[in-house]
Amino acid sequence: MAIKVGGITVINDFRALTNVTDFTGVYTDFHPYMSTLGTVLDFNYPMYKKVLSAATTFSIINPAIGKSSIVMLDTSASLFVPTLPANIAFPVTPTWADHRYWLISFMCYSNTVVRATAIGYDTVPNPADLAPSFTLPYWDITQDYTAPSGGSVSASVEFINDPTNNRIIARAVKGNGSGLTTDDTYIDTTNLTNITSVQAQYNVQSQSCTGNCSAGGYTYGPLPTSDGYNSGVYYNAPVKFGWQAKVLSGATSDTIVQFALNSADPDFRIKVVSDEGTSYSTCEFSSGVGTLAARASDREPATGYYDNTTSPSAEWLCYVSPSSNTYSALRIMWNGTEVYYEQFPTSGSGYAEGLNNRVVGGDVYYKAAAAGGYSYTNRYGAWRNG
Repeated sequence: MAIKVGGITVINDFRALTNVTDFTGVYTDFHPYMSTLGTVLDFNYPMYKKVLSAATTFSIINPAIGKSSIVMLDTSASLFVPTLPANIAFPVTPTWADHRYWLISFMCYSNTVVRATAIGYDTVPNPADLAPSFTLPYWDITQDYTAPSGGSVSASVEFINDPTNNRIIARAVKGNGSGLTTDDTYIDTTNLTNITSVQAQYNVQSQSCTGNCSAGGYTYGPLPTSDGYNSGVYYNAPVKFGWQAKVLSGATSDTIVQFALNSADPDFRIKVVSDEGTSYSTCEFSSGVGTLAARASDREPATGYYDNTTSPSAEWLCYVSPSSNTYSALRIMWNGTEVYYEQFPTSGSGYAEGLNNRVVGGDVYYKAAAAGGYSYTNRYGAWRNG
């Protein structure tokens, strides 16, 4: 608030004397007023604060010898880069990506030359030694599982506030129908007092699901967005970010879930608010792309090496089981030549046996009836030792 004498401002809102030629007395508060900086640094204002939301170019006005200004700069979690005019000289040009928070002092040596110093602070503030990063050493985001009677593969990370033990739990779960593995990582909060908020976020470039992607058939997922959790948004703990691929019993197609990490932001970030301030801890996972594949048991890719010559008593079988089609057929091609064909009724099933005694990498086609004719679709079948 400005101070006036006789209706005339003598100390303005920025604690600067104005309209004063002579005075006596004591004025005790000369702390500068904090202005919000846009893109123009005006040397008529002594102190600014600025939070960058993008890379920003600044200009200056009203420089004059002896004038000074201080800027408290936050380059944000993305470490956006400021660009200053060429007539501002630093002893050493700051590497802005080294720190998130900067205290920059400007001093006008003349009406055109400005000297500056910049002091950087931790990229992410940790006022009470909250670990700036954590790892998920045993998490696995690449899994391929054939579900004999339906089943799923999953990968999730759950964040849990555990105030009784002064810690936050990052719980990584991986596994399939054969069993799940859980590994906990602990982020210590012993030195934080009066924690009022614990939140977490995940960050991906992309994520997708093909196949059985109805969220109604899942305990969670198939994507975090299926549970209402969007990339880059903070959610209160406890919160689970989970990816899951599932096939139902009798399914004839696979379910594939994919997600790409390595976005501009950390893969996972925890935010804690306490009496000490706002603290962050981040995780960059070792793998960049996750693929969870749940395979239907009667649609496994027919690739590989099939050979019964070493065990004459065994037969290699290829099995098809029709469902609602008019009929199904099994066709096996070898080097572009049909070497086996058999048609099965809707209610029946069948297999090819003893095929040429030796088949290496033959292509198996499953034929289904369709309106307007018949076509071979998908090189799938299920090979088993008979």
